[in-house]
Amino acid sequence: KLRNYRGRADAEQELNEKMFDLKKGNFISYGTEIQLMHVESRQFLICTNDVADVDKSSFKMELSTKPSSKLYFKIMPRYKLRQEGERILYSDQLILFNQKCGLYIHFTDKPLDGESDSLKPKERFTDAVDRKPDPSNFTTRWEVNGSNSFSKWQILSYSQLKALERDQNVNGGDIIRIKHTETGGYLASEDLDFTGNGL
Repeated sequence: KLRNYRGRADAEQELNEKMFDLKKGNFISYGTEIQLMHVESRQFLICTNDVADVDKSSFKMELSTKPSSKLYFKIMPRYKLRQEGERILYSDQLILFNQKCGLYIHFTDKPLDGESDSLKPKERFTDAVDRKPDPSNFTTRWEVNGSNSFSKWQILSYSQLKALERDQNVNGGDIIRIKHTETGGYLASEDLDFTGNGL
């Protein structure tokens, strides 16, 4: 039974990689189901059945390497001026919906760990050159969770070069940043050591 499970998981992983290669470079349209991959860890955002840490009426979102139907998110237009099937443009406002869980990606209105919602002083810099500074040194951290309430998100190009190109369509395989339109915060993961080498 365990071998059968591993075989199915490996087959699904192989199918995911084939779909990624097939969709890479193609336009992304409203109504499309996508996976959100954290580039550094190569893990995917997944909706869990665990209660969220801050907003107890919501469910926790985590990064996962395991294949699951809970890591697919449908891109929906925020406003009615865009329809399913239309290409998504950079700077469009959108909603991300997990059909398996029936939940939206939601940005909580309470900061993590009792932090204030103002910018923090930049006094905790480290001299470590090999490691990016912890984002919590610069700004307050907020929880992103799965909820019945939706938040508006905006897709921004991670690369400034892409922003300068004429083609403003979002394509499969693009490295993007996802911005919460009301607070200006970005979807990010905890600053964990994904390499295992302590850097």
